[in-house]
Amino acid sequence: MYTYVRLLFATLHASTMTYPTPFIIHPSLGSQHTHTVILLHGRGSTAEEFATDLFALATTEPTHGLRDAFPSFRWVFPDAGERWCTSFKEKRSAWFDTYSLSDLGLRQDLQVEGLRSGIQWLKNIIESEVDRLGGNSENIVLGGFSQGSATALWSLFTGLSATKGKLGAFIGLSAWAPFLPEVEEVVQDRDTSLSSTDRARTLMSTAMNVLGLDAVTDAEKKDHCLQSLPIYLGHGN
Repeated sequence: MYTYVRLLFATLHASTMTYPTPFIIHPSLGSQHTHTVILLHGRGSTAEEFATDLFALATTEPTHGLRDAFPSFRWVFPDAGERWCTSFKEKRSAWFDTYSLSDLGLRQDLQVEGLRSGIQWLKNIIESEVDRLGGNSENIVLGGFSQGSATALWSLFTGLSATKGKLGAFIGLSAWAPFLPEVEEVVQDRDTSLSSTDRARTLMSTAMNVLGLDAVTDAEKKDHCLQSLPIYLGHGN
């Protein structure tokens, strides 16, 4: 089943990508840090642009923005930096390369290097924020927009988001999943004898095989982290 994927990416080398410093919005003055929200921007944007656009939005209270609504939250916006984008034939801000914008399933081998380095860097950010919160991993919300959402979603699939415990929630805006057929084959398996831990183990091994990584989270821990994780995925108006 996965021989093709393993062979396709067997020759890929580890990334040496250096990422810009994340854009951070700290808790309001006088508020103790209680939660962290980590959000990844979409292709063509930057961490600061995404944060600026997001914080310009009003909440249900017209006179209040996100910072007013969540004064004790620390907002971390990782930045993808620039990489070669085959579809544009130039360097652009992107988490990973894409061959076609109309068919994201084409030449997915181009997506691997960016996905792999991106989720490994995201793992470091998550672990750092868990430490800041005294080990309270469930006080962290992870998410992203478009390609950033796709990258963050794969940190769930691989278990790299849960190396220090279960997160509090996941938010995917304009969400989509790279290597969707491989993921669907696992989650839609009709074998009723498979436990949720078996499925978590298969999903993790599939995702890690695609990216050429070794598992860092045991299947039972990953199953616990995924089964009870509140997840919102949206795409559209």
